[in-house]
Amino acid sequence: MIKDLIFHSTLILSYLFIIGFVISREMKSLYSPFVQKLILGTATGLMGIVLMYFSVNVSSGVIIDLRHVFIIIAALFGGPVAAVLSGVIIGTARMLLYGLSEASISAGLLMMLIGCMSGALSKLRIRIYAKGLLMNIVSLASIYVTLAFLIDPAFAGLNAAYLSVVSIPLGFLAVFLNIYLYKTNEMMWKMRQEARVDYLTGLNNVRTFDEVLNNYKKEQGVRGEFLSILFIDIDFFKRVNDTHGHDAGDEVLKQLASVLRQNARSFDIVSRNGGEEFSVLMPDCQNERAVEVGERIRQAVERFPFRLPAGGPLYITVSIGVASYPETVGTVDELVKQADDALYAAKKSGRNKVISGERHLETSRLNA
Repeated sequence: MIKDLIFHSTLILSYLFIIGFVISREMKSLYSPFVQKLILGTATGLMGIVLMYFSVNVSSGVIIDLRHVFIIIAALFGGPVAAVLSGVIIGTARMLLYGLSEASISAGLLMMLIGCMSGALSKLRIRIYAKGLLMNIVSLASIYVTLAFLIDPAFAGLNAAYLSVVSIPLGFLAVFLNIYLYKTNEMMWKMRQEARVDYLTGLNNVRTFDEVLNNYKKEQGVRGEFLSILFIDIDFFKRVNDTHGHDAGDEVLKQLASVLRQNARSFDIVSRNGGEEFSVLMPDCQNERAVEVGERIRQAVERFPFRLPAGGPLYITVSIGVASYPETVGTVDELVKQADDALYAAKKSGRNKVISGERHLETSRLNA
């Protein structure tokens, strides 16, 4: 019996670990909340069938399993939809796998009832551990009543007692493990995001910029597809920090990130490469179009009233360097250097300009 109970418990915990790590935040983002509930209800229902198949023989005439624990898990983490679906799957399987008889029909309907009751209890505004315990108690009471109707009440009480001793602590453990895995997944997702996203602006960071550029070199560059880069630098940004403080400087950077997103193409990769320097990677973009987008960004920034913590609007300008493969450079590796050189030329020749590559094609200023 002990061996069977250990196997039963290990099966449950292993399943929870697998589900916890397989269903990551990224995978969840692919499905709507309703579909996620359907997936959870189906998964817990199928696992309940497995536990029903591997039921534990405690003694002569006393058989227990923990299929109802998975209905509780479905209810706690998927709400009524997942709980009812899980109960229906387990209940239907109970009737089909063991033949239609008074016992199998009663047991099947019981699982469906537990699914409905657990789903209703999931709406209670109480702590999750208390909610799980309440669901477990209600489920155990329902199991006892059903067994007492089918068999001798003494045997029913013995079954319920054994089931309670195992079910209640394992139920607490299952809830704890689900919460632990959820928090672990969230923490890992946040760490991955922080490694790829600039903490202040929410744009891609320089690591992501390098990854995208390297992927292009490996996959797209070999086919000779167009790629342009804009390097963007705030003119006289040090004055903003010195005059208005670093909090104001941070606000300027955050609002500039929003302006860049709005004025770049929807599929361009906008990054903060460090300090006041930003970039826009533009796949499938020829030089002429890249210069147009750069000029659009320059004008949008020049007109935008940046709001500072202290109040009044602040107006700034940016200088932009452009490089394009294969039009202004012979290899993708030269893109960054040429865009940087073009940015330096824009700065040196008066700022608030867009300059492209070695040809130094200067666009007209807005106020020209």
